[in-house]
Amino acid sequence: MPSEKTKSFLREVLLIVLGGGLAVAGSLISSNLSTKNEKLLWETTTKINLNQKVMDQRVKLIERTALILNKVDYISVNYIAYGIDLSYGEKGVGKSSEWIKTRKIISDLNSEFLAVSTLNSMYFGPKTNAALKNIMDATTEELNWWDVDPKLRQDYLEAIHSEFSYGLY
Repeated sequence: MPSEKTKSFLREVLLIVLGGGLAVAGSLISSNLSTKNEKLLWETTTKINLNQKVMDQRVKLIERTALILNKVDYISVNYIAYGIDLSYGEKGVGKSSEWIKTRKIISDLNSEFLAVSTLNSMYFGPKTNAALKNIMDATTEELNWWDVDPKLRQDYLEAIHSEFSYGLY
């Protein structure tokens, strides 16, 4: 039979081993929870930052879209007044400097509309894409996007506004 000293020693060793085991287990549990919390915090922060960047870009796109749609009258009046053709074949040979300048402005505005519309179709949702499709479907060789029914352009702008928070959160 073990002596009292041996029993006492074994009890102390057992307590030390159990205490150490519990400390290690506690550390592992704490570390695991901490890692999960850090991961959740990182995911949440990343999502918030991404949503903020998307929202910032959408604000810029709404401003650009509104700006270009508000220049429709300028484009339409000058397009007709100067008899401007935006095809690649017409270079402005023999045309006045005012004609060339106006053609460049209209060409730039047309390019801006197409660029913004492409970005809008990526950053916004199905309502925006449907409204843009309606404008493009109404466009023909004789009827430019700025000459289509103003309601189509208004519907386009309203769709963009209504989908400001589309796909976020």
